[in-house]
Amino acid sequence: MGEEKKHKPALLKMLEETEQNIIKYGVQVYDIFGTDYSPPFAYSIGLFETYGHPEIICFGLPEKLCGQIVHDVAKLIKDGKRFHAGDITLEIFKNSEAVFLAVDERNIGDYLLHATAYYGDEKFNALQLVWADRNDKFP
Repeated sequence: MGEEKKHKPALLKMLEETEQNIIKYGVQVYDIFGTDYSPPFAYSIGLFETYGHPEIICFGLPEKLCGQIVHDVAKLIKDGKRFHAGDITLEIFKNSEAVFLAVDERNIGDYLLHATAYYGDEKFNALQLVWADRNDKFP
């Protein structure tokens, strides 16, 4: 119980900062460091609330680069672009295709932890951005 109380103010502060960034910029992007269990990744919060668009998550590159890619996708969304599961695009990576895959709702809480805290009981969708390899093949 003591640990929970100690972390509660930090969580509330993070949620307040997230809300302020969403109000100001329309989106907040979190860069998550990799561990022995999980690779680095980044994801958005606010695309659903601000633009009615699924949140975006990106794995497999250093977290800062993943974060920049999520910011780039968010900019396209802010400019009116909409992505859906299965959409293939050349707008994100130079000379390489990318595809958006639906994130199973059962997995959202495992990876988009700050987003689930922010949205609370409100359901939201997410899309994972995946890019083609050197042979233009998707994993």
